[in-house]
Amino acid sequence: MRHMFGALGLVLATAAPAAALSTGYTLEIDGNTNVPVVQVTNTSTSALLNSFGLTIGDTAYNFDYAGSIGADVGTIGFTLVTGDTANGGARTDLLQFTLTGFDPGEVFGFETDIDPDNTNTTVDFRDVFFNNGTAPNAVFSVGFSDGTTFALTLPDDVEKSSYTFSESVSDVPLPAALPLLGAGLAGLGFVARRRRGA
Repeated sequence: MRHMFGALGLVLATAAPAAALSTGYTLEIDGNTNVPVVQVTNTSTSALLNSFGLTIGDTAYNFDYAGSIGADVGTIGFTLVTGDTANGGARTDLLQFTLTGFDPGEVFGFETDIDPDNTNTTVDFRDVFFNNGTAPNAVFSVGFSDGTTFALTLPDDVEKSSYTFSESVSDVPLPAALPLLGAGLAGLGFVARRRRGA
């Protein structure tokens, strides 16, 4: 019994707190109301951000182009899978990027022109992304290397000119000493059982 308490004391004295891993992002939309700047930050502790997409919401409008594309912080490889980089080119209801090397703490950004379908007139992004009446609001979706995905429907709010949204999930950490404690108690139980049998 004395050995069991000694082993338990040793395990508890050397226990280290376990850190939870988190996966998440921050989305910022601001700038000119017709050509907003979109920035995405990987706020994860270890997962790479592999892809993201932004749907227009109200399909009476479209993304005319995505420009000034690239990493604001870090070195991130990207492919614009759906969408166009030419003003007046292919108009689409979705901008979809695949990314490589988008590490935690890095920032990726672009600007986009929003127009009514088939015309090139000035539109306020807040009227297209948010508060669309019967039309859906814009949706931002993102995928990570650990398999985590998010899909954020932008809320109704046109009072501001700058928006910041964040989502994250964390694993529930296993206390660092728990496996060691379990193994030690199982071993002591086995020894005690052998002594009783002898």
